[in-house]
Amino acid sequence: MNWAKSKQAFRSYNYYRKSEFHASLALLPSNSFANKNWTQIAYYRVGLFKTVVQNQWGGKHLKSGIAMAISLASCGETDKAETVVQQLIKRHRFGKYQVMLADALAPLMPELALTLIKHNRAAPLPLRIALLLRTGSHTKAKRLLEEATTQQFKQHPELNLLATNALGGSPCEQITRINQYLQAFNLPALALLNESSSPNPTNLKLAGALPKTDGPLVSILMTAYNAAGRIKPAVESLLAQTWH
Repeated sequence: MNWAKSKQAFRSYNYYRKSEFHASLALLPSNSFANKNWTQIAYYRVGLFKTVVQNQWGGKHLKSGIAMAISLASCGETDKAETVVQQLIKRHRFGKYQVMLADALAPLMPELALTLIKHNRAAPLPLRIALLLRTGSHTKAKRLLEEATTQQFKQHPELNLLATNALGGSPCEQITRINQYLQAFNLPALALLNESSSPNPTNLKLAGALPKTDGPLVSILMTAYNAAGRIKPAVESLLAQTWH
């Protein structure tokens, strides 16, 4: 590589170190991808999973191996992803990265994600419960939710949403849990339009009025397809917005 390309590669790496991955890849010399673990990670971080899987993982670098496993799973190559994960387990001591990998694999390969955190006490309780629900272990998930302390619910507000899905209860109990989650993020409370029906997008309204906000005229475009059951509350929500 000549001096100009070396300088460009150095600038690219500096952007990578600052987590400015798009800028890093934009400066990357065209022939410098091979065998550079950090570029593999950069491609993963900007969502170019296909580019990642088109290149080989050397087996030694932990973070690029994680990027490869998640990219393979994202591209539907689950068998190869599981092979990479098994190699990671054999060759590396994961620590916090094991939980990070499980979290990323949760929507793609929930069974494998659950295996990764099975004996890891550092795994967040919401992640463990969500994976148990995804893999059909509802009894275990319910037990963990019922055993969770008030402090744990405060620390992990998403437990309220998981409890709503797993434990059910009356519509009033369900909306109470949802509002406890919203309250944790200083969001306005919701109420049920029909108190005898469970919360769903067509059965929710704001519990109280919000202050009006004055601003410039805006246009709202709302697309709809096969939305007969949802179009009415969607339009009503737009008409009730507080922007004037």
